[in-house]
Amino acid sequence: MEECIKNEKTDQQNTVDSCVYNSNYYLHAFSGDSANYLKRVKAITYREKEMHDSYVLELIRFAGLNQNKHAKILDVGCGRGELVFMLATLGFSVDGIDYSQDAITLTTRAYEIIPDEIKKRVMVTYLNAKEMSFENKYDVIIMEDFVEHLYDWELIKVFENAYRALKVDGRLIIFTKPNKNWIRYAYPIKRFFAIPKTLIKKIFFQKNINELSEYERKEHYRKTWRAIRTLDEPFLVKVARFLELFYQRDCFNYACEKHVNETTPRHLKKLLKKSFLNVRVWCGDQSRNLFSMLTKSFWGSYIWAIAVKGEDNGKE
Repeated sequence: MEECIKNEKTDQQNTVDSCVYNSNYYLHAFSGDSANYLKRVKAITYREKEMHDSYVLELIRFAGLNQNKHAKILDVGCGRGELVFMLATLGFSVDGIDYSQDAITLTTRAYEIIPDEIKKRVMVTYLNAKEMSFENKYDVIIMEDFVEHLYDWELIKVFENAYRALKVDGRLIIFTKPNKNWIRYAYPIKRFFAIPKTLIKKIFFQKNINELSEYERKEHYRKTWRAIRTLDEPFLVKVARFLELFYQRDCFNYACEKHVNETTPRHLKKLLKKSFLNVRVWCGDQSRNLFSMLTKSFWGSYIWAIAVKGEDNGKE
């Protein structure tokens, strides 16, 4: 299984350079370009389309936002700002921070096209989460697809900052993927039982190259035997790669230089407990595959966490 391995001995010194999160990543990693992204933001904020994103609906429920329509929210690692705009459209006051200048630039471009009414509820700032110094300001802090990009020493610092930034009874909501246990165990087992289907697809259902984008062509070729056989790997590893038993990482999809700290529910809970007493962590999986449904409670592909700031019960 292709797993991102971190060096525990140098963890304290490591950090991911913000330059790897450039505009190319923020646009192509989410399928599209600048024009399509701005079009999507406009459609959401002008309510040209209803929001049916199951993730956003779950987040609102876990954060208790249905019972607190006047909540003040902070999106840590807001990226290109899509979640910020979604929540602001629903009526919440939302701040977003990110340490990538390209992320803030993209978000600012989108900010310019949203309705004035929603602009009043949005503020986006170029800021490293390790340098947050807010005090008792937010009802909810969100870290979506964030913790896997930071080393443990950074997360401990960020969680301490989040604790201080929350109001009493405020909630820190975390969503991270992939669950390291899913990458390590569930994915290869699922792919093993899918070998016949994979072979049929590769042999009898070849894609029309002319209909693919340049990026899709590269991805398609990377999975062919012609490309795989040139790799400097043992033959059996090449076969496993051809059969897609390994998760196929690339610069836009779970890249190891960005996903430096994929975690498990147990480890994430351990880190959160250093700052919060009231912590709940679990994993899930939306796949309808029978194996996924049976194992999602411990090998689910993604992890949710809720940490609540109690009154005078922090670990500062």
